[in-house]
Amino acid sequence: MKISLIEDSQTHLNLMVKIVSKVDNVEPISVLDALEGYATLKSTPDIKAVVVDQNLPYMKGTDFIRKLKATEQFKDLPIVVSSAEQDAAMFLEAGAS
Repeated sequence: MKISLIEDSQTHLNLMVKIVSKVDNVEPISVLDALEGYATLKSTPDIKAVVVDQNLPYMKGTDFIRKLKATEQFKDLPIVVSSAEQDAAMFLEAGAS
């Protein structure tokens, strides 16, 4: 199963990849910004979930989530937020799982 990890900090992204890689049958697909993340999702239709940060270049995580949920192809895709932001309600309102 492929999971997209979208995080602008290379250090955090490397840690996330290391952790996710330990799960059997899970392949992390890592990207550093929302635009690349969206393009990767469009070109890799077998991604089954997304982990996204809030503070990304080009687009905030909440805006990225809204964009995914407004796209028919991704409206049911599970989305988990990994962020230092304290306001969990804003992520849920945007459509995070």
